[in-house]
Amino acid sequence: MGGDRATARVLPIRRANGAIVVDLPRRARRFLVDAAEAVRRCVEDPSSPGFAQLYGPLDQSTDADDPLFSLERQTVIDDICAVVIDTAQNERLSDAQGEAWLRMLGMAVMVTAANAGIHTQEDVDLLDPKGSQLLDLLRSLQLLVARSLDPTLDELDDLVQFHRILTSE
Repeated sequence: MGGDRATARVLPIRRANGAIVVDLPRRARRFLVDAAEAVRRCVEDPSSPGFAQLYGPLDQSTDADDPLFSLERQTVIDDICAVVIDTAQNERLSDAQGEAWLRMLGMAVMVTAANAGIHTQEDVDLLDPKGSQLLDLLRSLQLLVARSLDPTLDELDDLVQFHRILTSE
């Protein structure tokens, strides 16, 4: 995007006056809640590829992590999703809430990709338009939130794609 700041588009998620301002339409907010609920469902379904993505052992030399650690990880994921669901309608977020949104969106990308069998860019290229659009929207929201947490990040071209997806019928 870049260019003159005076003519720059106002981003739908941005930092202003020390907080994260969220100016998203109702359907985008519903999308966030749906994404958080999908991550929660994945956590409850050990047979899903997304579960394996979220719960793969951190130490690759073992088959599984300590059960207590796995339970702690599940609690953290549930807490993160709860923050997103509870704040999806908010017009302003604290940095801690923004970080929860960022983490949940990252998990949603991982779960969505794993459940769709995506392992390479070629797999992404073979997605149907709806699947591709879903991943683009998740990643674009993720970039918006990341930029609101760290305004020094360059404005990325993916934000333009987010705007197109969000405003298309």
